[in-house]
Formats: sequence, C-alpha cells, structure tokens
Amino acid sequence: MKFQFPAILKYDETNVVNVFFPDLLGVFTFGATREEAIFMAKDVLQAVLLSMEELKTITPTPIDKLKQKFNDVVLVEVDA
Repeated sequence: MKFQFPAILKYDETNVVNVFFPDLLGVFTFGATREEAIFMAKDVLQAVLLSMEELKTITPTPIDKLKQKFNDVVLVEVDA
C-alpha cells in the first residue's frame, strides 16, 4: 500500500536541508543536498509507518495548505 505525507524542507545556515513532517510529531531527518534529504525523508517515513500501524490512519494535511506557510514542501511517497 502506498502512503503520501507532505514534508517541509528548511535550509540551515550551512545549507544542510532539514526535513520534518508536520503531521508526524518528532519525525525528522536531513541531508547535505535537497535530493539526499528527500531520499532520507522516504527512508524515515517508511520506517515510522512500518513500526506504527496507527499512523496509517492519519489523514495528512493538504499540501496546498502547507505551501501557503512554507517555501519548500514536497510530497513523500512510500510503500508500507
């Protein structure tokens, strides 16, 4: 089954790309590049979904709503 969750990408002062999932408290990761950060986001999202069955019932925040608040929003899709 495929799951999609929006992720927020934020760049710090050293250009590290930090990623967090607004619908999943405490779930975050980072990467040296945008591409690496998205790869890592898929990895952490899949691990969290596999370990927590109840997360599969969460309705993610619509991405358009998040784009109004944040500059860089991506939709992360994984199989779980």
